Amino acid sequence: GGFDWVNYDIDSSSTPKESEYDNPAYFILAKTKLFDRFIITGGLRYDDYEVDMKEDGGKEDDDNLSSNFGVAYLVTKHLKLRANYGEAFKMPTADQLAGDVMMGFDNYLGNPDLDPEESKTYEGGLDFSLASFNLSLTYFYTDFDDKIQVYALPTLDKSYKNIGGATIEGFESEISFDIGTFFDWDFEVRPYGSIVYLTEYEDDETDKDLLYTEDINASWGIIFSDMKGLSANLNFAYTGEKDIEDWENQVWPDPVEVIKRGGFTVANFTISKKILNFDRYGGITLRGKILNIFDKDYEYIKGYPMPGRNFFIGMRYDY
Repeated sequence: GGFDWVNYDIDSSSTPKESEYDNPAYFILAKTKLFDRFIITGGLRYDDYEVDMKEDGGKEDDDNLSSNFGVAYLVTKHLKLRANYGEAFKMPTADQLAGDVMMGFDNYLGNPDLDPEESKTYEGGLDFSLASFNLSLTYFYTDFDDKIQVYALPTLDKSYKNIGGATIEGFESEISFDIGTFFDWDFEVRPYGSIVYLTEYEDDETDKDLLYTEDINASWGIIFSDMKGLSANLNFAYTGEKDIEDWENQVWPDPVEVIKRGGFTVANFTISKKILNFDRYGGITLRGKILNIFDKDYEYIKGYPMPGRNFFIGMRYDY
């Protein structure tokens, strides 16, 4: 069991100019094994949060109790089957609750009656491990309720409201194979890969695909380690296509156009070497990395380009 506490103040040029967010939370987790093969896990988390809009408005508070539950069955020492259920929530921001913000030609007013966005996730899968080979496969289904969406007021201002929700469904898989262990080498050479593929990501209200949500995310590469302090990782990450709003080319008063952004792949390389070992007094590791090796032009959000090829080098002391 335990607790965590998040508290931060916001100063803004828009309204609310000052706001405070406070969120203490308490949780308990439990795990037990039955018949040496059947594993049961469960947990509860209670959040109590408050948003204070300072001089621009009052206080809005709410609480939330979320739970999770999971089971796993060890079919053999190599194969495990598992299923899980989990709940989550996301509270409205200060702007959404009590804002009075001018964005472009539109004025956005807060709605103090907003409820938190909530979700329920169901997943099932398997893990297989044999010597140097590892594989996992997971199916997941997430149902979102009280999704927060912008809408137009009769005054021509805009505000926020809770709508029906959204659904995300898909598969996730990870695979790796340690060639070094397979051939009994005294160093590690491990190719790996992972993928998340969404079969559905729709707004329940409109039956349209969710914006800013990729259909595929994938990562693959190879890890090397001499088991004596030298390690390196070459990684490729692919971000799939998604529908976005093209605010850069909007012509007022026309509605913003929704366009499709193509996928892209970015390669990164990291390497580290322990150069000094002081035994019980720790050691020093030299680290370096090259990000975006092939100087790819890409952006996760339109209008905010990511850096080109860049280099880092540093040292770390561990005690």
